[in-house]
Amino acid sequence: MARARTMGLATPSDISVRGFDDIEIAWVIDPELATMHVPHREMGRVAARCLIARSLIRTALHP
Repeated sequence: MARARTMGLATPSDISVRGFDDIEIAWVIDPELATMHVPHREMGRVAARCLIARSLIRTALHP
C-alpha cells in the first residue's frame, strides 16, 4: 500500500480520512477511506417523535 505524505504527515499512520454515507467506492481509494453508515430514516423518525413530544408537552403546559 502506498503512503501519501503531505506537510510531514503520512496517512494512515499519522492521520486518517473519514467519510459519511457509506460510499461504495471507499474500499478502492488510496489512502484508505473509512466511512460510516448514516441511518437517515431512523434519524427522521426520532426527530419527528421528539418534535411531537415537545409539542404535546408545550400544549399541556400552556393550554
